Amino acid sequence: MDLLQDLDASDAVKLTVATCLLHLAAQGRPRKFGQQLGVLFAYPNGRGAAAKLHAELIPDGPSGLVPDRRRMSLFAADTTFAEQLRRAWVRTAVDTAGGAVLWSLNSERGPVPYVVDGPLGAAFAVVLNEIRRASGPRGSLRVRRLQSETFVTGRIGSRDELAAVDGYQAKLPTADTGRVIVPIGDLDTADPGLREIRRVRTRVWTRSSWTMPGSSSGARN
Repeated sequence: MDLLQDLDASDAVKLTVATCLLHLAAQGRPRKFGQQLGVLFAYPNGRGAAAKLHAELIPDGPSGLVPDRRRMSLFAADTTFAEQLRRAWVRTAVDTAGGAVLWSLNSERGPVPYVVDGPLGAAFAVVLNEIRRASGPRGSLRVRRLQSETFVTGRIGSRDELAAVDGYQAKLPTADTGRVIVPIGDLDTADPGLREIRRVRTRVWTRSSWTMPGSSSGARN
């Protein structure tokens, strides 16, 4: 891995190369602390989609957050999405877990090939925070809090708040019977969709419950 320091490339490229090499060197090596959560998309044509965000830790690997090349080899995204991932990584302090976190996005049609903007920032933060908790000294004794049928939508704002997103009219029908967690500022926007789709329950994160490691958390209906 030390040879990569001399590679004439960005840190992101170096990390991706290092992770690929780690994959090759660690075939069959168990991955740890896998977490999964639902996410929602709204496309420009007005169509919505749901997917599952899955992430897991390869202990003792190069520290970083990268797409799992087994499923996401063709994935691309814009700079806003990349910034949301950076904020999720920094705010949750998941680097203290020691290793590379590999993530994937999978819908009913297969791996999600492209993401723009930042509606997945909050979902990444939740998943990364759970990996950090699970990797701690008493991680094996902690209750598993995430459920794959729960959906989280929202951006990480510049002050660490759960910031607004849009497209609820397209997103909510795809959540089926799952619980949808939305930013408190989006409650009025999301509610009309709930009146039409009564199967979807919405929970709201307040700023006080938007969590950094070590703080208390909660949600209200």
